[in-house]
Amino acid sequence: MQLKNLKVLSIANNFLSGGLVLDFGDYANCSLQFLSIAGNNFSGIFPGSIQLCQELKVLDVSRNGLSGRLPLSASNAPQLIVLQASSNKFEGEIPSWVWQLEQLQILDLSDNNFHGGMPLRFDGLLALKGVTTFLTLYIGNGLSGIIPPGLGNLTRLKSLNVSRNELTGVIPATLGQMKALETLDLSNNYLIGSIPQGLLSLDSLGVLNLSRNNLSGLIPSGSSIVQTNTLLTVAALFPGNEGLCGQPSNRSCAVAVGPSVSPVSSDSSPSFLNDWISLPAFSVGFGPGYCVVGLMLLFSKRFRYSFSQISSIS
Repeated sequence: MQLKNLKVLSIANNFLSGGLVLDFGDYANCSLQFLSIAGNNFSGIFPGSIQLCQELKVLDVSRNGLSGRLPLSASNAPQLIVLQASSNKFEGEIPSWVWQLEQLQILDLSDNNFHGGMPLRFDGLLALKGVTTFLTLYIGNGLSGIIPPGLGNLTRLKSLNVSRNELTGVIPATLGQMKALETLDLSNNYLIGSIPQGLLSLDSLGVLNLSRNNLSGLIPSGSSIVQTNTLLTVAALFPGNEGLCGQPSNRSCAVAVGPSVSPVSSDSSPSFLNDWISLPAFSVGFGPGYCVVGLMLLFSKRFRYSFSQISSIS
């Protein structure tokens, strides 16, 4: 069968298993733009022939048992807008080419075996600086090191989730520059220091989870979102963070205890944002984005569920 003109291929949410065979080697120009194999039981290494499909805009391989590394690069996936690779067995450091995908708007690498740290700079993610977008970062991997201050340069980011890692250091004050941020989950890490005042002054921030860290000091006052948003309750700050004081903790700073060391455990209760780990960019803001979202709604149950979650909260 000649498939060289195929643009959309979805075999998602079936009971397919075994190794994945995708051979585009006979086609000088692969026309594929949308590929979803999500929600199956494929195992082994993802085929390198996907590199021939340079028109690819959406790649969803989530919820399988794939291992090894993703065989892509910024040069052979220049149009990639959506990369969903969560809930697999991919390993090693997160590939550097991920941070050079200029059109990328949705990234979910959660629940894999990635390790290492985040990049210090995010200059290659041009789309995340110029359009309304959504990004979820590596929930439940073993990432270590600090939260890079450079994340604050992604000023159009709507959702950031780096929970359940082994991140250390302080919360960068530059996150307060992310004026479009609506959800932020930094829970289940080893973060120390105080909560930046600018973080709680983000007008668009509606969901926050900083629990199960080692934060301390006075909880910033004068923040309308802490006082009025029902999703920003004591549960957003505790358990953990025993060194925090002031409202809404009802703990006097004069008698505040020092920060406790509560190691992150895979057995700990998941954060209340874990159901948000694959929310798509439903307000992508330019023509190709609408097409991408339409395809994801058509072929991905996970995206349709996420859309209903957003609608119920709106």
